[in-house]
Amino acid sequence: MKFIKLVSYLFLFMLLFSACKKDDFTSEQWSAKAEEKKAEIDKLIASEKCENLNDWNIEKVSNFWCGHVYFPVHKRFKSQFNKLWEEYLALRSNEVNAGIKEGIIYEPCEEYILFNSEPTQLSCVNGKAKLLYIKDLSLSESKIRIAPLKIKIDKYLNNLTCSGTETGVRQYS
Repeated sequence: MKFIKLVSYLFLFMLLFSACKKDDFTSEQWSAKAEEKKAEIDKLIASEKCENLNDWNIEKVSNFWCGHVYFPVHKRFKSQFNKLWEEYLALRSNEVNAGIKEGIIYEPCEEYILFNSEPTQLSCVNGKAKLLYIKDLSLSESKIRIAPLKIKIDKYLNNLTCSGTETGVRQYS
């Protein structure tokens, strides 16, 4: 009888601890979860037909300490987008923390800081909202956009004054 009781307790103990949820994922597992969340964000954006650009905005969201990322966001799902983005950032944070425990050395912003540019416009393309970047513009469109910028730069340069004392070199006595 004692043997059956002991086996029953042991079985119950094993069952109890095997049923507990384990949050000790590897960095690769966290990365996969983050990619799933990113796909969910992309699906949300793609689910809304782009018919009126006034209903859409270019959403600038923080990407950790690595600057910003831009998305086309419809006003109808802005709060849902923000929630999903926060969940995505939390998953990426968990990925980095797990990676550090695994001995991975991360270079902050290596993927983002040099290649992340601001979109030039929001457009509807085949019924979908799309952000357009400088690289998406034709040469003639680029020239049209450059002309007003050149005027601003020239005006700025013409208004600069230099008295000759601004050498940029500090002298210490």
